Order: sequence, then structure tokens, then C-alpha cells
Amino acid sequence: MLTGMTPATTGCCRSCGAPGPGSEIMQRIAVPMIGGMISSTLLTLIVIPAIFGLVKGLELPPPGQIAAGGKDEIGEIESTGASRMK
Repeated sequence: MLTGMTPATTGCCRSCGAPGPGSEIMQRIAVPMIGGMISSTLLTLIVIPAIFGLVKGLELPPPGQIAAGGKDEIGEIESTGASRMK
């Protein structure tokens, strides 16, 4: 994600301050592109995983249930920690 966003943002930053013919149009295009790339990166890397963790966190078993000898989705947990199929 970052390897795609970094060069694109750097290229747009260069066109923001470039003098010459057509630079006014490029500045109008580059500034929203930079904002969109930064906000989409933050959304993808921080906000969506946080929301997923909140939603899925409600469905997780208590922390000690599986380690204390409970059952997981596959079957019983043996004393070695391996699962066996039922």
C-alpha cells in the first residue's frame, strides 16, 4: 500500500510547486490527489482494521478458554496443544 502511494504522492508534490505553463491546472489537480491518497491510506491501514477489531472482538471467546482445555472450531485440544479432527 505504501509503496504505491509514496511515489504517486511525491510526483504530485513536485507538480504542486512547478513553475511554467500549465502549472496552475496541475496544482488544482495535484492537491486533491495528494489528500485523497493520504486519506485513503490512513483509512485502509488504521480505520478499517480498527472497526473490524471492534466488530469481531465481540465474537471472540474469553482469552483463557481455549488455553484452559476448551474446544476450538476443529476439535478438542490435546495436552500437547495440537488439535484432532472429530
